[in-house]
Amino acid sequence: MKEKINRRTTILVALFLITTVFIAASLYAVSNRPAENANRISACDDPTPDSLHADSVFEQDYTRLPVDEETEIDILLPAGYRGSQASDFDHMYSESWYDFYEDGAGYFDLKKADLEIGNYYDDCIGDSVAYVGSARDGLLLIKGIKPAASGVETMKAEQDNVPAGEQMEFEFHGRKYRLHASGVNTGDQPEGDESSWDTVKNYKLYLSEAGSGNEQLLIAMPGFWDTKALILWIGDLDADAKPDFVFDVSDDYESKCVVLFLSSKADESQIVKCVGRSYYAFDC
Repeated sequence: MKEKINRRTTILVALFLITTVFIAASLYAVSNRPAENANRISACDDPTPDSLHADSVFEQDYTRLPVDEETEIDILLPAGYRGSQASDFDHMYSESWYDFYEDGAGYFDLKKADLEIGNYYDDCIGDSVAYVGSARDGLLLIKGIKPAASGVETMKAEQDNVPAGEQMEFEFHGRKYRLHASGVNTGDQPEGDESSWDTVKNYKLYLSEAGSGNEQLLIAMPGFWDTKALILWIGDLDADAKPDFVFDVSDDYESKCVVLFLSSKADESQIVKCVGRSYYAFDC
């Protein structure tokens, strides 16, 4: 009888020890399992580049360049300007405004503008807004630059944009220049649109001249929404044998922002200077 009790006690103790070891091993395995779901975005999370997940991968830079510095030069996009009336632009009739426009052969010229200023009804905001344009429907209206008699020298650029991580080299009047861009791609491109810049953040475009050791930051944009930084024109608007630029720096598909860089206005440490900026919105 005593042997049976001892045997039963031994079995119970053994079972208790086995159970204890099993539980301890299970707890250890769970506590040391890799946190495979820690960074996983669920179907309910915001998958856009502005989400917390994207911001945890890189540091968002909110720098915006260029800054339009005060000069005697002004530019204006032919467009409607909300919050304004035609009378706000009547002063332009007594000023020397020129059309910067493309002719039929693909070249640009600067001619006295035949201004058209008036009001129209904007259905999107339900109000009357001012419109400023010209009979030629040019790229820009410009004040403060005297047109050359022989027209404006224009360079045919090989591409109209420089994606982040890429560059574009060109030669102008025997000098070699380079545009190169940097940025952070925060995710996959939208399906079927490999050219989209919507996932690009902290975009920066630099200009350098070979042999000068000088590199200048031209454009800085925090991000894009169905837009991209575009090269609208390269040439010599101020007739100094150095390149000038017109860029589209719109960051929203329901707005337009264009900037003009001139080499003749550059400071000693610069290659070009931003002398004009024009912006309007058409969201609906």
